[in-house]
Amino acid sequence: MPEKEKNNDMHLNLPTYPSNSDAERSVLASMILDKTVAVEMLSRLEDVDFFNQRHKVILQAMKELDAVGDEIDFVNLTERLQRTKNLDKAGGLDYIAELSSYVATAAGVSQHFEILKKLTLMRGLLNASKAIAEDVYNNDDADVCLENAQRLVLDISRTRSGDSLVHLGSVVNEVVHNYEEISASETRVTGLLTGYSNLDNAMNGLQKSDLVVLAARPGVGKTAFALSIANNIAQREPDKKILIFSLEMGSVQLAERMLCNVGKVNYNKVRHVELDNKDFVRFHRAMNVLAGSQIYLDQTAETNPEQIYSKCRQFSLEHNGVDLIIVDYLQLMDTGSGRVESRQVEVSKISRRMKLLAKQLGVPIILLSQLSRAAEQRGEKPQLFDLRDSGAIEQDADIVMFLHKERNQPVEETYIELIVAKYRAGELRSHAFRWEGSTFTFTPVDPDILRHLKKADEEGAEDIKSGMPQVAKVDNIPMPTAEDAPADKGAEAAPVSPRDNADKFSPDFFDNNGGKRS
Repeated sequence: MPEKEKNNDMHLNLPTYPSNSDAERSVLASMILDKTVAVEMLSRLEDVDFFNQRHKVILQAMKELDAVGDEIDFVNLTERLQRTKNLDKAGGLDYIAELSSYVATAAGVSQHFEILKKLTLMRGLLNASKAIAEDVYNNDDADVCLENAQRLVLDISRTRSGDSLVHLGSVVNEVVHNYEEISASETRVTGLLTGYSNLDNAMNGLQKSDLVVLAARPGVGKTAFALSIANNIAQREPDKKILIFSLEMGSVQLAERMLCNVGKVNYNKVRHVELDNKDFVRFHRAMNVLAGSQIYLDQTAETNPEQIYSKCRQFSLEHNGVDLIIVDYLQLMDTGSGRVESRQVEVSKISRRMKLLAKQLGVPIILLSQLSRAAEQRGEKPQLFDLRDSGAIEQDADIVMFLHKERNQPVEETYIELIVAKYRAGELRSHAFRWEGSTFTFTPVDPDILRHLKKADEEGAEDIKSGMPQVAKVDNIPMPTAEDAPADKGAEAAPVSPRDNADKFSPDFFDNNGGKRS
């Protein structure tokens, strides 16, 4: 490591840490004089909440008395301190007597408690800033320094935001109030609509704090389905803020797929720059839709739940909240903590952290996951135990959905089954979609299609479409179409290159679609 010039200013030499001895004495005195206050404060106070060392010793003695069921008063407290040889450390008999006669009120103790908690936070931030400065001074790896700094601050934030017990009455009142508000609304929707009516009717949208695991084998369409949900929301409610973390695909590749999905434009035509005029009108309209949305992409290939939490929390503070988070996909993440016992343990920790993230931020998270090969080898539909690397995934998730495709389907007419394998709040069922791979489009259809496909596959039918019931599409949100665009002369024939409208596209689009910009 290269030698660094010493700088005394790097060490935060402060005259003293922020503290308030009067507030500390007031709280302790109230606990000695009032049994109710003592019970309440002991469950909420920690050693770090006191700066005065004598007060730390007294608090510890109070907790020891409470642990064995003894009442906290002057006699029991002094006896306990004497028996543990800590009376002198607590200031002596005279100091305990002084505390016992200290004038404190029940109303005042709440205010003084808040003062102690505020000062604890400030001391924690000072300690973190000193540790960060020391780390920066002794470490050449800026990324490691940043991660350490984020972890220190997040630890303080989580400690401060710990939930406390609440009376059931306040919770049930909130439930009834929410129900009354929703029942009075026109839509009566409790969650964030996916834009797929069959799914929304069953779940009433994606609910806040839910961890939704969407799993499939490679190539079945889990990324496309998650992006379609984001696109549907962007068209229905463009003010909704959606964060997409892609550990596998780059931002440009994701954007291409999203444009094709929204505009119903053939992806191969985009890749080979073969759009005709009508295609390009739809493509351009899709660009306007997505550019006006609140969708944000993160293409960091190596990331962990703590980094995702940090980015989401920062975004939430800067943009006044988040409405949906999509992570693609679980098995590409690590814990960021270095050595782990096994991959199964690591995935279990990641899964648990993602559920806590959904709860802490109060937003639904769609977490994509791989399935093991076992379901394919069995020739059966996937089960919960097919979730790859860990059984903890199904425990942490509020909803687990599988995308499943029956074998031997023609490419031009493929149907996908969305299996709801776990749903804490509702019924387990399947939903059917028609899949158009050229535009990454899922269209809800009658589930009778799935039963026919399964039967045809089991019977080994050569023509799997023979006897298929008529496809009944389920209403979905409208998408831009070529018919909506004003007619252009010669639109039927002449292919057009996006380079003719190069000012409307980013340089990355051309760099990733072949050829040089003119």
